[in-house]
Amino acid sequence: MERINSGAEGGAPEERRELTEYALSFAPDRRASTSQLAARCYGFTVAERHFLLDEGQAAELISQPSFTPMPNSPEHCLGLANIRGNIIPYYTIRALVNPAPEQSLESHRYALLLGDVINGVLLAIDAKPAAVPRDALMQNSQSLSTLGGLPMAVVRAQYAAQARHWSMLDCQKLVQFLTSAEAIRA
Repeated sequence: MERINSGAEGGAPEERRELTEYALSFAPDRRASTSQLAARCYGFTVAERHFLLDEGQAAELISQPSFTPMPNSPEHCLGLANIRGNIIPYYTIRALVNPAPEQSLESHRYALLLGDVINGVLLAIDAKPAAVPRDALMQNSQSLSTLGGLPMAVVRAQYAAQARHWSMLDCQKLVQFLTSAEAIRA
């Protein structure tokens, strides 16, 4: 570490050492914040169904995403969106969880970026997600059949909290499902 700090990079060696020590002093705080991440998850709604994602699975909330519909794409694929120069597929699970013909049109007001801008997908949601403390979640044995065409494999568990039934989604399996031919048949 001294070799990296020594040289003509500016500032006295004592100043650089102080900055380095100060930066390294945050290491225990990072571990504490990592454990706090596991203590929360984010809840959101789609078609009056409530879903949860562990904190860290959704990279970003996109407000009013602009997208280009793709011809001959499956119903759950809304199109492609440009997020900071990256073209990302934009999906909805509305038709899968509520296959009723009288569904309301999706507002496209919010989308969650699942994964990152290189390998991720956008998921349309009805409103801003809200933090839900993990200790408020109680295991629920509600039937997974209420999820319509969404396969049981994308749901880790069912919970009850805040007078609602929540389905904890497995982000990786959800993305795999949405991008697969299996979702087209659903």
